[in-house]
Amino acid sequence: MDSTATANEVTATPEVEWSEAHLESSMAQLQEMHARLCKLRDAVSRLIDPMLFQQSSPEELYNDFARNVNRTQADVQELTRLVRSERSKEIFERAAESRAQNSGDIRGWRVTEHEDWLDVRGPDVPTDVNAVGTTGPNSDSSPRTSIEDLRAAIEQFKNNHPGINSSLDETSKTMMINLPPPGGIRFRVAINLDSTTQSTFVVTCSESSSMHATILQHINNIARNCNPDVLLGILASYVNFQKTPCSRCRRLLDRNAQFPLLRVDRSSGHHEGRTGVQWQPLHLNCV
Repeated sequence: MDSTATANEVTATPEVEWSEAHLESSMAQLQEMHARLCKLRDAVSRLIDPMLFQQSSPEELYNDFARNVNRTQADVQELTRLVRSERSKEIFERAAESRAQNSGDIRGWRVTEHEDWLDVRGPDVPTDVNAVGTTGPNSDSSPRTSIEDLRAAIEQFKNNHPGINSSLDETSKTMMINLPPPGGIRFRVAINLDSTTQSTFVVTCSESSSMHATILQHINNIARNCNPDVLLGILASYVNFQKTPCSRCRRLLDRNAQFPLLRVDRSSGHHEGRTGVQWQPLHLNCV
């Protein structure tokens, strides 16, 4: 028997069937790999992001740039580790064997052809961040906030979160909440105390990426109907947002390489404008 015949016999050997759980686990591994690869598409824009707005000093510019370089390097290393893992090698080998035995029935396809290939959403899940976190049985307008309420809220926040740099400027009626790494978001909360009906809060941040825009949009939806204690609590929940997995699917990144950027009241599934809320992170696809 020649070497060609031997090779053909090996190719024709029936595959050992994988269980349904093993197949689903393999799909999840591929999904994680794809999501991390997609995340690197904005690596360059992420690196130059600190240069797109005015920094308070050259040192701050350098620190932000260095932080983004380190994050990007960590993303590359994590993708490399994932691709080279024994689990991934097993999946790639299985795919190669399957293609060799059934080459006529297998064709390549883009993820855009089957965007829901590992979708965990139910059929009635909202697809707009505006639909999340703004309704509920007790989502009435919050009462008017006084400057004394703001002082008490910021002092309580400092006690609860000593690692977060926070301050209140009573003259401009703004609160500054600077999250430490890895989140590193610098929030600014503008407060309107002049309304005769209710106080209003507008949250902005120094960062300008699309990811941060999504976070701000979601926070400002909730800020319409909450008091300062609840608002400060949700800002603090983003300290580790790039390391905290989704509470629903248990993954850090979804199929679009997005972090779990939404926050929902853990106790009831919606914002109720009360203090003591514990916020759970969710992907938009997992709400």
